[in-house]
Amino acid sequence: MNKRFWAAGLLVLLVLFISACGTDGGETWPGIAIDDNNETIIVSYRKTVTSLNPDKSRNWIYEYNGADFYAPAFIDDGNVYVGDFDGRFHAIDRETGETRWVYEPERASLLFFDFGSSDRVIAAAEVGDGHVYFGTERGIFALDTETSGDPEILWSFEDTDHSVWGQPIYVEDGYEGQPTLFVGALDKRLYALNADTGGLLWQLELAGAVPGQPTLDEERRQLYVSTLNRVVFVVDFDGNIVDEYNTEGWVWAGPTLDEGVIYFGDLDGYLYALEVTDDGLTELWKQQISQEALRTSPVIVDRTLIIPSEDKTVYALGLDDQSYVWRYDDIEQKFLTNIVITDIDGEPAVVLGTQETDHVAIALRVSDGERLWEYKYEEKDN
Repeated sequence: MNKRFWAAGLLVLLVLFISACGTDGGETWPGIAIDDNNETIIVSYRKTVTSLNPDKSRNWIYEYNGADFYAPAFIDDGNVYVGDFDGRFHAIDRETGETRWVYEPERASLLFFDFGSSDRVIAAAEVGDGHVYFGTERGIFALDTETSGDPEILWSFEDTDHSVWGQPIYVEDGYEGQPTLFVGALDKRLYALNADTGGLLWQLELAGAVPGQPTLDEERRQLYVSTLNRVVFVVDFDGNIVDEYNTEGWVWAGPTLDEGVIYFGDLDGYLYALEVTDDGLTELWKQQISQEALRTSPVIVDRTLIIPSEDKTVYALGLDDQSYVWRYDDIEQKFLTNIVITDIDGEPAVVLGTQETDHVAIALRVSDGERLWEYKYEEKDN
């Protein structure tokens, strides 16, 4: 009996150990980010966070023992903030790529093994008023951006019933003039939190899970919230639903707001343009441009809308007549990452990524879709 007991116990420990050590979250893809000046590109993928210039020249590669990175970074004046798949949160010196500090979440342990918590950081962080905010599979956490040494959590909000996969949105004078953090979650709710204390200001039940970040409209003081139940909502800062629009398919990413119109795609391949009015949303046009999912938010440059698809194509449409400007399909990989805008050789370009290590990031010229460069995944010792 004792032998069977210990054999069973060791088997349980082995299963738990394998589960704790695994970082495979299913389909994963790089996080692509750029600073406010569109000059520093940060690529988060697998073991590395890499800083690139618009011409693809590399500034540095960051690695941390045991960490896997898939979340887009947040870049401010001096730091690059990024979370990893084990719930750590990293502050990296923007100029040198050296570690400033790393937040380590608490983990349960048994005998000699630490068991990872469900703390994967998938989305970009947000920074506001000396705080950096990030979401995990347990909720929202706030750290002091000026911390030195080992960082400590300033506050946490762990009352979401499911993961936070979208970037939080900080508004200095949000609900009733308070500093407010707006957060969508997979529990089908939108939350407004006091950004200083983490206290709940309100929560709103929606039709479906919110996997992407809400889109902020500061002028109208409202948010555009996509859901996995074929509805896009307009929600004001007081938590009231102003309007809602029914889509053909689930909508993953937050809409892109440009000159009073929101643009977004859905998982059935439809692309939408809705005018924002005082009464809500008015459909301008919609068309199915792909048979596969449009998972990311589009970008708009010079009246050209660019959006990647899971059908291994990047589409560029002219906003004036919705005609195709170009299509890029020279890489046999799904385009799942977010897309950022930069300038290369004096012309607008976009950068996005794939799961293929030979094409972790690629740059396309906006005017004609020509590939300007591709970045191959490398680790620090290569």
